[in-house]
Formats: sequence, C-alpha cells, structure tokens
Amino acid sequence: EDVRLDGDLVWVDGDHLAMVLPGVPRRAALSTFHDGDAADALRRGADRSERTRVHDPAGLATAALVYDLPAGGTRRVLAPMLPGGEQAGSVRDRAVSARGRAVSARSAHDIAQTWKVPLQRGMRVELPDASLQEAVDANRAFLLVLHDPGSITPGPFTYHRFWFRDAAYMSVALDRWGLHEEAADVLRAFPERQRADGFFYSQWREWDANGSAIWAIAEHHRLTRDPGFLPPLGKAVDRGARWIARKRRERGRDDEILRGLLPPGISAEHLGPFDVYYWDDFWSLRGLLDAAYIADQVGAVEAAADFRATAVSFRRDILRSIELATRRLGCRAIPAGPRRGEDQGMIGSLVACEPLRLLDADDPLIEGTADLIRERFCYGPAFFHGIAHTGYGTYLTLQLAAVELENHDPRAWERLRWLADAATPTWTWPEAIHPRLGTGCMGDGHHGWALADFLSLIRQVLVRERRDGRGLELLGVLPPEWRGEPLAVHDAPTHHGTISYRVRWEDDVAVLTWYLRGAGEEVELRAPGLDRNWVTTESSGEVRLRSG
Repeated sequence: EDVRLDGDLVWVDGDHLAMVLPGVPRRAALSTFHDGDAADALRRGADRSERTRVHDPAGLATAALVYDLPAGGTRRVLAPMLPGGEQAGSVRDRAVSARGRAVSARSAHDIAQTWKVPLQRGMRVELPDASLQEAVDANRAFLLVLHDPGSITPGPFTYHRFWFRDAAYMSVALDRWGLHEEAADVLRAFPERQRADGFFYSQWREWDANGSAIWAIAEHHRLTRDPGFLPPLGKAVDRGARWIARKRRERGRDDEILRGLLPPGISAEHLGPFDVYYWDDFWSLRGLLDAAYIADQVGAVEAAADFRATAVSFRRDILRSIELATRRLGCRAIPAGPRRGEDQGMIGSLVACEPLRLLDADDPLIEGTADLIRERFCYGPAFFHGIAHTGYGTYLTLQLAAVELENHDPRAWERLRWLADAATPTWTWPEAIHPRLGTGCMGDGHHGWALADFLSLIRQVLVRERRDGRGLELLGVLPPEWRGEPLAVHDAPTHHGTISYRVRWEDDVAVLTWYLRGAGEEVELRAPGLDRNWVTTESSGEVRLRSG
C-alpha cells in the first residue's frame, strides 16, 4: 500500500526495507492504481522525482527507478531478506551498513562461493545430470534460506508464516539431507506453539498438526540418534498424543462411517472446504505410533503401551470408515473423506503410503487410489488439481511419484523429471503451475513444501529405508538416462546409519562401492535399479552388478 523513496533506500508498508540502491537514482516515478503504473509514466517521459512517497489502499503502489548504465556495465541492488519481528531502528541501521556492500558488491561468483561452506555439510551428491545437480544444490540452499531462527516457513512472502504441516515436510527434508542443526532448531521450538490442551497450534481446525509435529520429531531422532534430543520434548509429545486420542472421540457419533475419526476441519487446502478428512486421521495415527516410539526412547513404557493400543483402535476405525466409503463409491479407492466422491482431493489419501507408511504401496486401497488418480486427474506426468489450488500441482505430483517409487515404478522418475523441467531458471516452483502458460498460478514464486518434496524424492531415489525396517535400498529406480553414467552419494543419513556409495560402469556392468557406518546392527543393502537379486549385509565393499 505504501512506497517511500529515501535517498538510496526503498521502504514499503511502513518500515519494511525493500531495496538498498546503488546510489540515488537519476530519475524516479512513484505511482498508484489511479495514476497508472510507474513504469508507464517513465516511458511517457513523466518525471515524478519530486514525489518520494505514495499510498494506495488497493495495494498497487509502484515505483520505477532509472540509472545510467554504460555498455557492458552492471548495477547491483541489495534486496534484504530479514527475519520477521525486526524493529525499524535495527532495520535502518543494517540498511546503512549495507549501502557499501550494495555498491561494492562481490561478483556473483564470489557470492556463490560463500554458499559452498554450509552446503558441504550433510548429504552431498554427484549426479550424472548437470541441470538436476544444479536444481539439487540450489534447493538445498533455498531450504536453508527459508529457515528462520526457531521456525521454517513455506514461502518468502505470501507464505512467510508458520504451519506445522509445511514445517514437518521441510524439517524432514533438512534431516534427510543431513542438515540436522537447522532441523533441530525448528523442532525444539515446537512446544512453544503448543496450547495447554496439547494441540500444536498454527491455525485452528488444522487437525493434522499434532501428527505432523510428532512425526517430524520422531524422524529427526531416527535419522540422528541424538540421545539428548528427545527428553526435553517428551512432555510436549505426550500431551500432543493424548490430544489426538481425546479429539477423535470428543463427540458421540451415531453415524458408523464417522465413528472414531477426527471432527471436521480445514487442514490442507488442496483437500477442499471444511469437512471430515482421512488426511487428518492418517497423520494423527502416524502421530500416535511415533509418540509410542518416542515414549519408548525416553523410558515412558506405560505411555508407549497406551499410545499403541489407541493406535490399534484408531486404525480399525479408519479402515472401517474407508470400507463403508468405498462400498458407497463402488471402487477400491480412498476418497478425501467419508462423504466425498471421486475427486482430486483423493491425492491426499496417498499419504497413508508415503510418507506415513501406514499402508503398503501394493495395498489394494493404495493401488486403487493411485490408478484412479492417474486415469482421471493426470495430464502426462503432471497431476492437475481443480480444488482451490487449481493448476498442475507441484508437490501433489510428487506425492503420486513417491507412492510409485515404493513399487519401483519408473513413472515416479518421469514425474520428478517433469517437475525439474517445469522449474524457473533459478530452480524454483510455485504451489501450482498454469497448464497453458507454464508459469505459477498459486502461492509464492517458490514453495517450501514443493522444494522439500523435490529434495526428499531425489534422496529416496538414491537411498531409502525399506518398509520392513531391515535395511536400505540404493537406487530403487535407475533413471534410463543415468545408465552408463557415474554417480556418487556422500554421507546420507538413514535410520540405519550414514551411507556413502559410488557407481561407475565397465561396459554394461555397474560397479558399486559402498560404506555404511554407525549402523549398530546388521543391515541389508539392496540395489534394485542395478540388480534386483543382489543383497548383502556387509557394511562396506565393492561388487559388479548386471541389470536384470
């Protein structure tokens, strides 16, 4: 609504610093919706340099600035990304100190070099595809940019606020790529957002929040085995699990299809309007199971038993409701909710398979849901969403791909490849992509959930935990364009220790070298994309594998 030009600083909406300029501009035009776009004013030759402040209640205040630029010359503008809650005074002080940096800014190469140090931590990869390597490196950096102290948010502007659901996906992506310090910083702040009744609150009636929070906490421990992490969070997890148990039974329901489920809520917007959603039930069931895991780890044996017993009852209620719903629909596909039909919201039901691992990928319910989605709602590799977030869904397409990957289905890679090809030149994705224009049509220009799912799926292609808990799969799917090309994975954290491996090729034979450390137990390693029959429990070695 407000734009103010103060010498070489541009402020918007009060004391929000938008730009530190490379000196005072030669010409400037500030304008409003009523007066027309500021850039048009400059094109018409109108010079409004005397106008240094405008207000537009429609939110369409604009500014255009002109600098002389010699042939081959450059001008650098600093666009600060400041954490929320900064006081105007500190912003102004930082802006003044930034003036010199904006004018004598290092080259783009030098700035890029400063990212090499933080990105040398954790899991690193050497991929055969240069563009995909760029996408991974860029989005590891973006994931760190979206981490604020004690928080992580799914967008820089529109979505620069906290939701437990997005935070769970993003913190787990941090952990899967070995950026444990930032993930722990986010997770340790979860109790500060918990209400007295145990509800992990980011928005009212988002009933997936408790399950999301508890799953992310448990996954951090499974990937780090940090003995000091869980005890300070044990009380918050216990209260959160007991909230789930109470919430699903807080109202007496005579309707059998709703009995034992969570009440109506809003939860993920891609499901649709206010309703009862299986999405909330799946996340909450995972929360109970992981609360039991956490209780075991901190020595709360009785609580662990209580949570497991509640989970058994909850699972029974969910499956009974789904059976009634599928009988009504006449197909073996899980609708978004007990009263919903065959619509795009069904994509949310696939979380029961991935990432929550409550149902197997070859379970008839999951297979039926995935088949219906592919047949009715996919255009090429992309999932088209027609509820609220209308467009090709970025993370929703990867939701289907994650389930397909569990079945070693090569279509998983086709969907990931589609997303990579749909990226902007800076390797970003919105929440939804316009089906004709190929540009963003929902949310911020870069969506944290989308980048988290992209990184997680890349990681799952390269290394993922087996569902039976006994071991790891390396290259569950070998992309066809990678055949004959070398690749490497360094220091990938898993539930079974940290693994590194390298693949090189001798003619059509893959030579796999691996090293697993910190396992503490016998771990089965498989590489289905290279050889479906190969298995070993050796923690290190080298083997020649022929596809087949």
